[in-house]
Amino acid sequence: MFTESEPQVVAVTGANGRVGERIVTEIINGHLLDENVPIHLRLLEHPSAIGQLEANAMDWTDIPSSVQNITTTANPEEAFDGAHVVIMAGALPRKDGMERSDLLLINAPIFAEQGQALNARANDKVRVLVVGNPANTNALIASANAPDIPKRSFSAMMMLDHNRTLTELARQLGVPPEQLRHLFVWGNHSPTVTPDIRFTTTGGKSVLDSLPANYVSDTLAPFVRDRGKKIINASPTRMSSGPSAANAAVSAMRNWLAETEGDWVSMAVHSDGAYGIAEDIFFSFPCVSRSGEYTIVDGLNVDSWTRQEIDKSAGELQKEREVIFEYLPK
Repeated sequence: MFTESEPQVVAVTGANGRVGERIVTEIINGHLLDENVPIHLRLLEHPSAIGQLEANAMDWTDIPSSVQNITTTANPEEAFDGAHVVIMAGALPRKDGMERSDLLLINAPIFAEQGQALNARANDKVRVLVVGNPANTNALIASANAPDIPKRSFSAMMMLDHNRTLTELARQLGVPPEQLRHLFVWGNHSPTVTPDIRFTTTGGKSVLDSLPANYVSDTLAPFVRDRGKKIINASPTRMSSGPSAANAAVSAMRNWLAETEGDWVSMAVHSDGAYGIAEDIFFSFPCVSRSGEYTIVDGLNVDSWTRQEIDKSAGELQKEREVIFEYLPK
């Protein structure tokens, strides 16, 4: 999408967090835009974290890169002023004893405010990727509060679930991940996410021929759905995914801005009713993209097990929408 020499404004929220800091480092290391594209980097944080963020920014400027300048701020409008690319990694984390509905209501005003700031100040061709959880519904809140920005300009990150599916399947088959094609996940970034490998090939052959019966329902889906929780439980400090989440965020945005080159990616986008999914939720579909525009892969058969699982995910997202309804401007 960006090949011109004019600087591109890239904003990252929650830039001092476990995931945000790694996203910034990946951007500086040239993993987001082509290395010949100059970048003006805008980093947004809570006022209490600005001091450390300024120190980090000094550190980042010592890395040779295409980043021409770094701005640190606690003001969303300053962060999003003229932004071409926004990665929203900042969100309050879920704590022990907190229900998902509690997390939704805590983060809703944050994403409402940031959506309004995007609407007021971002470039009219901005692309916004929401990473902070609950990502799908946070994307709905941000987009609803940015009425002048097309809903197609927003997406919620599903590439972490996609990559977990990809790497686990590659281990099962004993092949390099890059040899697997046409793999994706449906639904919500939650324990209802549903991997789909019915169309996946390696070396031009279906992977299903090399897998046990019910592999997806009995093995792969539980692995993908439980992976985040297991990482937290394994951490003495109860830390969630960091490097893998940052890698997924940057690769998701790069795929969107560049080209998927005939393969499919998992993107949570604003549903238009495709595959019978209710409209006005952000739902993960198999997509192809080119130069900042995505297309949902059409016409795939949905078997009975997959239909049952994706309907559960859609129902979950509709309930989440009801929880935060007051933050969706009419």
